[in-house]
Amino acid sequence: MVLVQDLGGSLSKYGAGPSYGHIGTGVVAAGKPSKVYKQGNSWGENLEFKFTCTGPAAEGPLKDFMEKYISVGDYAERGFDVPVYPMLDRMKCKQKVNFLRALAMVIMMRLEGDSKGDVELYIAVPPVEIEAAREEFMNLIGTYSIDVIGGGQLKDRHLEFNIVKVTCCEETLVTGLSFLFTPTGPRFPELMQGTLLVIDCGAFTTDVSLIKNGLYIDSSQETLHIGGALCRDALKSEMFKRYELSLSLESLDEVMQTGHIQLGGEDVLVLDAISAAKDHYAAELYKELMSYFKRSGVDRRMLKALLLSGGGALRCCEGDLGLAERLAKLLEVKGVVYPDDPRMACVKGLQIKAMFDASSAAKRNS
Repeated sequence: MVLVQDLGGSLSKYGAGPSYGHIGTGVVAAGKPSKVYKQGNSWGENLEFKFTCTGPAAEGPLKDFMEKYISVGDYAERGFDVPVYPMLDRMKCKQKVNFLRALAMVIMMRLEGDSKGDVELYIAVPPVEIEAAREEFMNLIGTYSIDVIGGGQLKDRHLEFNIVKVTCCEETLVTGLSFLFTPTGPRFPELMQGTLLVIDCGAFTTDVSLIKNGLYIDSSQETLHIGGALCRDALKSEMFKRYELSLSLESLDEVMQTGHIQLGGEDVLVLDAISAAKDHYAAELYKELMSYFKRSGVDRRMLKALLLSGGGALRCCEGDLGLAERLAKLLEVKGVVYPDDPRMACVKGLQIKAMFDASSAAKRNS
């Protein structure tokens, strides 16, 4: 069974067949169970487990965590130990926490009953990391024995599975595939001709690349060190300046998603503050894109459209002008936001890549 994974900076996202899910990025590895699961939470974004493994996995980064109690998502956040989070200044494939996140997502899909048999993983990574990731993530291959300690109604469950293959793909490549294709054919036939700029807006970085006449341009891929966290920081300043409120990160995320805040028992629309924050984010991203065009030798006037995905592409509520519209205005080009949930574009693109790979392999073997 093919499982696809996006090791995002703010969420771990995964999919198998028609099913998708996500879990938080924090991980705790402890010598005893957290017992947070006994509080009766829904297991959907929570997991606690122990594991052993054999094969390459037993000699790689996971070897230090065998027989420990691994908490992921809300369980990690609410336990007594301090969670470990992925670091922004290091390659994803060089961080042990990301191997635990990848394993946790396989377990989540198994618990949901959406995968059977041997596991083939497809993992999306930043373009700059692709060669290192293809080597390092091979250390996920192995035979696993899992004891699920906590997860709502599913605690005390035993799982066994084999991870037999790991394929790493550039995030920009699969995001572009997700824009152009669905499992049944072209998504936007009118975009199969012309030059398109793919912009995948993560929490802390933004991946960009070019597609020309339906073909991905390998040499155009780049990771910009700017992301949606900049918008959140700008919103924090705006909320203090306009309302004298110093909000937590959780509160800022809620305000960004809903466009409202409770003040004095009243529900207050704060689109003015959100708009100012997004204007700042768009202006800074515009500067980075102009530098990217110069480095890539691209004349922005030749662009047919901008294709935006990722959490930074989300609109918070009716009346909110999204990042796509703001960038389209600055660059004087059409902006297209990924349909449905823009945060899942990378995961769905991985599924399309896996489908294309399977089709090519079938043709070679026929």
